[in-house]
Amino acid sequence: ATMFNKEVVGVSAVMEHLEVRALGCLLDDLLQHVSHCDLQRSQTLTGLRDACLVLNRIERPSFDELIAVLNKEIE
Repeated sequence: ATMFNKEVVGVSAVMEHLEVRALGCLLDDLLQHVSHCDLQRSQTLTGLRDACLVLNRIERPSFDELIAVLNKEIE
């Protein structure tokens, strides 16, 4: 994880996209080691991983969007 000044808009957006990609890599690693007994959660995490790993950084979700999806999942 990286600490960066969120007030510097250009740097903030680029760094967030980079960190989202890193989260996608982490999800990819984790998904290889979990049982897929909960199909719905597995599909949600797979979808998040895929969204985080999109090559075009502009198309990646923000952390706010990721948190919204995860919050829905645990409700």
